[in-house]
Amino acid sequence: MPQEEDFGITPIEAMSFGKPVLALRKGGAIETIIEGVTGEFFDDPIPEGLADGIRRLNENYSSYDPVIIKNHIQKFSVQRFREQILKIVAGS
Repeated sequence: MPQEEDFGITPIEAMSFGKPVLALRKGGAIETIIEGVTGEFFDDPIPEGLADGIRRLNENYSSYDPVIIKNHIQKFSVQRFREQILKIVAGS
């Protein structure tokens, strides 16, 4: 059964291929997914909730733009992480 992820690395990995994702609306997923742009959420980890999420993902699939999805995840890149850490350490 679907569960909460602390950071949400699985959605980031899927989005790196330009694919929209379906995730439980908890944990790290709410920080990494933009509903209707990079994926969809479901609220209850029960078969009916998951089925509804799959239905919505399928209905909206043609409206997801792989380029937008790939661009979105750049804010989670190793390079950006490194830059932000160095900025903090340098006190900027």
